[in-house]
Amino acid sequence: MEQISVLLVEDNAALRAMSQAMLAAAGYRVHVAADADEALSRLDREPPAALVTDINLGAGADGFDLARRARMTDPGLPVVYVSARCAHRFPSDGVSRSEFVAKPIAPWELLQALGRALESRQ
Repeated sequence: MEQISVLLVEDNAALRAMSQAMLAAAGYRVHVAADADEALSRLDREPPAALVTDINLGAGADGFDLARRARMTDPGLPVVYVSARCAHRFPSDGVSRSEFVAKPIAPWELLQALGRALESRQ
């Protein structure tokens, strides 16, 4: 069975490593990026089956911008947003048919949200 590829975008190195390990342990093939520019470059080279992105990515585009730009290329791309502070912005700024997980992340919450997002594509 082929692994489902996920692009994980997180500017915090420790959280990126933890989330990558969690997703990999669940059987996903995980590619990582530290910011929106790196993520967009990866999206062009290796389109993933899903995008998991932090919302606050430091300087430059945020996770909302990243998801909108990614959906321009792949309108059905499953998206999961992760944030400690932006839950209030998700309903108005998040792309349609996406999921939101609040930090700190419980592994089962992220995996369930990703599963729902992937199901929405089918």
